[in-house]
Amino acid sequence: MDIKTIFTYIFRYGSLALIGLAVIIPLFWGGYLFYRRVLHGSVKLTFRQAAAIILLAGWLIVVIGLTALSRGANFTGYINLSLFSGYVNAWNKWSYRELQLIIFNMLMFAPLGFLLPLVSGKTQKMSVVFIISLTLTVLIELVQLLSGKGIFELDDIMHNTAGSLFGYFLIMAILDIIERKRIRLMPLLKASALPLLYVLLISAAVLAYERQPYGNLPFLPAQKQNMKRINVIKEAPLTDETFTVSVYRNLQANDLSRIEELIQSVERLTGESFDRSFRVDNNVRMYAGISSGIQLTVFTESGEWTYTTWEQDRAILDDNEAENRRQEMENWMGSFKSEPSGLIFSQQDGGTLRWDAPDHDRFRGRSDFVLGSVMAEYDASGTLAQLNWFLKYNSYCGEVETVSPLTAFRQILQGNFYQYVPFEKNDRLVIEDCVMDYEYDTKGFLRPVYRFSGYVNEPENIWQATVSAMK
Repeated sequence: MDIKTIFTYIFRYGSLALIGLAVIIPLFWGGYLFYRRVLHGSVKLTFRQAAAIILLAGWLIVVIGLTALSRGANFTGYINLSLFSGYVNAWNKWSYRELQLIIFNMLMFAPLGFLLPLVSGKTQKMSVVFIISLTLTVLIELVQLLSGKGIFELDDIMHNTAGSLFGYFLIMAILDIIERKRIRLMPLLKASALPLLYVLLISAAVLAYERQPYGNLPFLPAQKQNMKRINVIKEAPLTDETFTVSVYRNLQANDLSRIEELIQSVERLTGESFDRSFRVDNNVRMYAGISSGIQLTVFTESGEWTYTTWEQDRAILDDNEAENRRQEMENWMGSFKSEPSGLIFSQQDGGTLRWDAPDHDRFRGRSDFVLGSVMAEYDASGTLAQLNWFLKYNSYCGEVETVSPLTAFRQILQGNFYQYVPFEKNDRLVIEDCVMDYEYDTKGFLRPVYRFSGYVNEPENIWQATVSAMK
């Protein structure tokens, strides 16, 4: 679940919480009056205590909505007992979104630790807040596990509990200032310890990332597969030979300086104008047309982009129309600084115009090359309805040594690969083939990898895994 989706659900269940509080507050007040006047109860609640209890009820409604009601039962039986796997995943993908989710998991439970000390003197003890927070987050993880609406993760338990303790130290620092009428250093240090720790860790990670020559490999797993419970059968012939191959870099990866030029070029082609404000979803920027429903989507991580009018009906072009559209597009591409030479034209399905980059010997080539294609589709009125610019501009960087296929196979035996559906006990993994290919890392480098393929138990259960080939 991404940040945008999370805040959508927060708004939804926050509204539900307000409705719930409209019911809870009269019931709570009526029950309290009954306890005091009819049952002659001796325990008195201050306004602060009552407000804390009511706010805790509203918080709990939102948390239950986010963790148990916002997703379908798609994760039945999923358990992740690998501590810090969220950080490994964020590092491998070099994803601020993954880091945001970690921080959100902590902040989601901060209100619990913040409000509990306001309920009573007993809940002002850290041990009490810790036990309540740990118990509640374990119960939520168990509900997710049993309902299949989430993954039971140790990371979530750790982050939720840590977030609650952050809220606890924050409110205790505030209460200390109110009680003593002065600011003391130690309570402030306790309240700021977690934020400072994360600032230091994130700064260290950014520094380490910037200093390393290549980026990270997003296909690496956050946790290894348990290979002790399955049988691995190697049918692919694997040698112990190493290779020297070329490495490239995508020149437009993460290059935001070219976006304005791109927008202006698309405006010249289509006659439309775009609002320069944009929406961001992870590594994607979306620009809307000023006077219509058009959209320009830029994939900043790769430099690719798409233009669409959202028109579903596509025109079938005769030979004359296709040639006219081809000339129009190629003239425009000729004025576009990013247009590569040597693209191979073809027409697909009667209406799609396509230009493909020529083949290139990536393994031994020592020159720049373009990878991918451009596809254009038109609606019934002859207006450009869809343009997909899926070209990557790769600059030759040098050569690297690879590990052998047999060495890479040992990574498979160690479980160091991504697997969406966990293996079950006594599964039979048959590895039929291993080929060298290329993958982009998070800095845009096109690096050699080995792709293993085969099946699990039966040939129709296709299995694939990618392993780094660089030494």
